[in-house]
Amino acid sequence: MARTPENFRDGIRFLDETPEPVGSPTTPPPQDTGQSAKKKKKEWPVGLMAFLAVVAGGIAWKAAQEEEIAVREVYEERFDVDRAPRIEVEAIQGSVRVLRGSDWEVRCRVETEGRGVSPMEAGRSLGRLKPVMRATGDGVSVRIGGMEAHGPGPGEAVVRLEVPADAQVRVVTGKGRILVTDVQGSVAARSGLGKIEVKGASGPLVLDSKNGSIEVDARDSLVLASTLNGSIEFEGSLAEGISRFRTGNGSVNLELPESQELVVDATSGNGRVVSDFPTGAVRSQAGVIPVGYEPGESGKAEVEIRTGNGSIRVEKD
Repeated sequence: MARTPENFRDGIRFLDETPEPVGSPTTPPPQDTGQSAKKKKKEWPVGLMAFLAVVAGGIAWKAAQEEEIAVREVYEERFDVDRAPRIEVEAIQGSVRVLRGSDWEVRCRVETEGRGVSPMEAGRSLGRLKPVMRATGDGVSVRIGGMEAHGPGPGEAVVRLEVPADAQVRVVTGKGRILVTDVQGSVAARSGLGKIEVKGASGPLVLDSKNGSIEVDARDSLVLASTLNGSIEFEGSLAEGISRFRTGNGSVNLELPESQELVVDATSGNGRVVSDFPTGAVRSQAGVIPVGYEPGESGKAEVEIRTGNGSIRVEKD
């Protein structure tokens, strides 16, 4: 049976912030006709593409569209770990992928890219994304610097980790996709803007996105999944206890085994609710996974589903 953290009460809670508004697209300039248009067509500049390679330090420079310079650097580390290590990742922006690897070791690879209109500005952007990878007393920490002091800026970091199957994984990113595959320990993940996807899990899951969909494939898991704007999809089976799925704007679809013993408490502010399982009210419980949680080998699971605008469907596989 997969081990779990000693204390999960500091897990990721559901947030109520709203995402920043997206600016309106720029209105295209009017087109000229006749001789004027022909003259302008001849005068259109040819897109400038330049490439400079700096071998020392492994940094690549290239000219991007609109004369933007991109600077890239790659960092790699390997750590020996004990059983059920705690893996913590904090990224100011960029995607995070956590995969099942070898037992007793963690492999980390971080690709960073800074951007700017000049080499100096691109270099400063790259410096803000420099990772700190280190061994902790009970696992490994990967941190993309400046998360508290700075918001997302130009550039991004792409984080890839290979961890033991029984790892206890915690991932936070301000902007970017999170993917966790074949981890049998616990998973806590939060993205300010981005999709969260968990595959092949079998431990407790705490998943939260401000603006992005959530997709889960798990067996015998207790789940807390929340997004302000996006759909939630779950396929697999739920452990004994209360699992909760919440979205402000989006559909919720669960596909569970026919043999699953389940009570469904589902409400939609504006949408249809369909359940192949018995419905009823679940008992009250705080929105955190209990300390010392262990999946039950038998017993009834309960699920609470809420959406402000969207359909809810709970189906038997």
